[in-house]
This record gives sequence, C-alpha cells and structure tokens, in this order.
Amino acid sequence: EALRCIRASCPPDGLILDPFMGTGSTAVAARKLGRRCIGIDASEEYLAGAARRLNLGDSALRSVLAAEKDGARQGVMWKV
Repeated sequence: EALRCIRASCPPDGLILDPFMGTGSTAVAARKLGRRCIGIDASEEYLAGAARRLNLGDSALRSVLAAEKDGARQGVMWKV
C-alpha cells in the first residue's frame, strides 16, 4: 500500500515526511522507490525497531536510546 501511495504522490527525487514513523514502513517503501524520507516518532521503542529494520547502524540506534536531557524526552528524527 505504501509503495503505491508514494509512487502516485511523490516524484522520483522527492522527499517524504512521516511524522508518525512507527516501525518505518513508509521509510522502507521510500528507500525501495529511490525517494528520501524524514521519519519522526515519539516512541523510542518504535524508533529503535525502525533503525534496526532500516539497517541504520549502531550510531543511529544509540541516538534513539540516548534521547534524554534534563529529565525530559527529546524527539529523534532521521533523514533516510
């Protein structure tokens, strides 16, 4: 479903914004179609899963897990 939506609405050199990234389905589809994607999510658990699914490497995963400052959670965003 995501592949069809991206193909129909985003040009080949386009950029997709996914403000509720979850497990990264949209980012995976974007990558398959050669589009860029910015994914945002409030859940560190989902972002960690998306990082593994997208094979972003240990540094991206560490940035998700270390998203705490002054006792408040920080949002984490990637550009894929």
